[in-house]
Amino acid sequence: MSIWKMGSWPTRAGWREVTIDVQTDDADGSVRGTLVYDNVEYVIVGNWAAAGSYPVRRHSALALWGTNEEDATVYVAAIGIIDGPGNAPERIDMNLNRSSTVTGEQMAWHGKLLPM
Repeated sequence: MSIWKMGSWPTRAGWREVTIDVQTDDADGSVRGTLVYDNVEYVIVGNWAAAGSYPVRRHSALALWGTNEEDATVYVAAIGIIDGPGNAPERIDMNLNRSSTVTGEQMAWHGKLLPM
């Protein structure tokens, strides 16, 4: 079991557009915890795959998805490539999408997450 606390680079005001606070199971690759995007918290689950755990797997990657757990649901999904060891990633290059049942809009974010 590893804990990843990572976030985008802080803005000038000091807040981060995206953060994750997740527990990973190194045995089965499961991920669960929270993701904050644009100051909204999402409960997420997902999976990650470690480089080298399969002969042709040269890079570590992850996929996350979840909701804001409100009646007017907002969904979030993210994928990324992980740099560094699985117990303490040094960087995640992430693509994130949000879909709102309130506004009918989709928003996207792309950036790097670094240890906090």
